[in-house]
Amino acid sequence: MRAPTYLPSSQFSVIVGSLLLSVGLVFAANAFTTHAPAPAVTVAQTTDTSSTNPDWKASLDTVQAESGTNLPTPADQNDVNNLLQAAQSSNITDRLSRTLLVNLSNAKTQGLGDDIPTQNELITGALAQIGTAQPTKQYTDADIKVTDNSSRSLHDYGNALMSVFKKNANGEFLKTLSIVDNVTATNDPSEFKEFPALQKKYEVFIQGMLAIVVPKTLLPFHLGLLNDFAKMIATYGDMQTVLSDPLRGLSGIQQYNSLAQDGGKMFINIAQALEKNGILFTKDESGASWALFGTPH
Repeated sequence: MRAPTYLPSSQFSVIVGSLLLSVGLVFAANAFTTHAPAPAVTVAQTTDTSSTNPDWKASLDTVQAESGTNLPTPADQNDVNNLLQAAQSSNITDRLSRTLLVNLSNAKTQGLGDDIPTQNELITGALAQIGTAQPTKQYTDADIKVTDNSSRSLHDYGNALMSVFKKNANGEFLKTLSIVDNVTATNDPSEFKEFPALQKKYEVFIQGMLAIVVPKTLLPFHLGLLNDFAKMIATYGDMQTVLSDPLRGLSGIQQYNSLAQDGGKMFINIAQALEKNGILFTKDESGASWALFGTPH
């Protein structure tokens, strides 16, 4: 499934760039929680001794007292928990922004928040909350009709799969990305009304794949292709939120694109397996199209 390179509009690229969680949210929260410059610290004059004071905490307290500075008072954990609870929302962008702000503020009360390890930890925790769209069904070996690996069965499979694909593949991938591009460029979600029809095309393709008898050696690739398309269908709900919930929408778009690329790899693997087994197709057969994936006629 070798799709042409798709170049989104500059408007879409700007939106994607502006919503990079690892930069935008951290710096926004960091700026919000920076209330005043740190107090100047005067190093206390101490007498040099030949031995280290074993009571390091007492020494630290002495230096702190003489310098006129104090370590920040940690926030009450109950207050932090209450704020995190209040930050919960069905809108992922709102929830992660508020959660990150609370966690960064809490880190600052502990003298942290400005260091990269702490920020990376907060970002990782925030990203983990986005999750992935789940399909209504995950296909397994039990859903597939399996046969032997004879040349005849491989030849029939090659024709059957390519026939189903050619009948149901009408550029859904590029149509989907084009719609997302237009919506983000115009700030008008009306084109999303076309999404159900695109999802239906994928569903029809899946049903066609389920009807094919699969040679045992090609079962892993066939299953991978089935589940890739099932997961792609599930991402449409997230993609439609790109205007109202940007992080969720962009996550759906990223998943959709990644799954499409993986589906392309499944097609290439099948083509290579057919070629390795010496399966050839005449020009009038549907399987002749496997030549596009590197398989000769």
